[in-house]
Amino acid sequence: MAEKSFSSRRTVLGSIGSLGIGLTGFSGSTLASNGEDDESLGDDFETTLHEIAADTWSFFDAFATKETGLVPDRVDAEGEAYEPADHTSPANIGVQLLSTVAASNLDILEASEAHNRIETILDTIEDLETWNGHLYRWYDVHAGSIEDEFGGWWEISTIDNGWYTAGLVTAAGAFPALQSRIDALLSAQNYEILYDSEVYNPFADDFSFGHLLGGYDARNDESLGFHYGTFNSETRISSYVAIGKGDVPGSHWWDPFRTFPPEWGQNKDPEGEFRTYEGERVWEGHYEHDGTKYVPSWGGSMFESLMPSLVLPELEVGGRALGENNARQVQLQIDHAEEQGYDAWGFSPCAVPDSYAEFAVDYAGIYGYNRDDFATPHATFLGLEYADRSAVESSLEAYTDRGLYTKYGFFDSMSVVDDTVTESYLLLDQAISLVAIANYLTDGSVRHDFRRHSIGEEPTDLLAKERFTI
Repeated sequence: MAEKSFSSRRTVLGSIGSLGIGLTGFSGSTLASNGEDDESLGDDFETTLHEIAADTWSFFDAFATKETGLVPDRVDAEGEAYEPADHTSPANIGVQLLSTVAASNLDILEASEAHNRIETILDTIEDLETWNGHLYRWYDVHAGSIEDEFGGWWEISTIDNGWYTAGLVTAAGAFPALQSRIDALLSAQNYEILYDSEVYNPFADDFSFGHLLGGYDARNDESLGFHYGTFNSETRISSYVAIGKGDVPGSHWWDPFRTFPPEWGQNKDPEGEFRTYEGERVWEGHYEHDGTKYVPSWGGSMFESLMPSLVLPELEVGGRALGENNARQVQLQIDHAEEQGYDAWGFSPCAVPDSYAEFAVDYAGIYGYNRDDFATPHATFLGLEYADRSAVESSLEAYTDRGLYTKYGFFDSMSVVDDTVTESYLLLDQAISLVAIANYLTDGSVRHDFRRHSIGEEPTDLLAKERFTI
């Protein structure tokens, strides 16, 4: 099967000079395909990114299941053949909706076709078995039934359903003709049942915190037994939409930890101060590493800090808090790769051959995942709006030189310590890449679509009010 690839890193560097000086894109790049005439990618960075986005959308186009319109969770490349999984998840469905909007905003997909594809997905969703409006852990992409061959199918994941909600909200904003159908699905969702208002508050014994549950065991009618207590995490998307829906109070936004209290064990000793917002007293803690102050995530990975910024207007209205912190988390990753002598940055949970693993810059997290030996393109793309262009291009060139680029965009990951390449695609990571590129090229259009719905717009004042101590 014909594959597309950029020219080698050496060719690129030879044609554009040293990185960081007049860097304008993969100026020597071509699409090679089994003896066919080469198709130029163009001379500038934006053209290259648009081509990557178009190829990444081809993944969704190629693997969408005819019966349901759903794309499988993972597709493994086996030589010239492909082995798609048979299942998908609530988060996958949500980001598939985001990807369809992104492809339309980039003019890769006609608006009418995007509308029709979203309608097909809505047809499927409306027939899915749900729990309090939330989706179960896994569904069969062909039958649309609960995929009960996997353990944990009975779990209701709070974070997965947060991304499902975000996808619906964004689709409604982009295609108002579909809003009434989407609003019916949103109204059915109940986040109140996934919220605990009586969590221990170490800063004030007489006032409890309100945290979201990690999820719910629908089979046994009980909580999964843990809470989401870290603020700088991908889970803040669930907090945001739950507040936007009116299912949980706005005060919940101030309750998750920016850092743990100084007396608690954690990666670094935090500094900071208490600040009050809307009558809520918040410990605005931060870490410092080599002169850079930042609010940590849990594990130190890119998607924890940056994935919510695909739809939340942190860059536009949260510049004194999350917007600035996103930039610093990106810089920590770039600096770490340079310090370690790695040729790419972008450390985040991703596929590895035959499995899945967590990668991060450990000191960027409260506890920190302990592996940094794989880089993943989706994490690099998450940094597009915050990193220097030269830093992004350097990683993309490294991925390309290692053979990650294909006609469906990039394979999911590569080792930065040996020659291992993961010849697989994850729907989630493909979607992150596509939406991040769309936001970069279209001035945050996917975020704007999210805000066109009241659920996306109403909590924005929470982003604007906060000031981190970084």
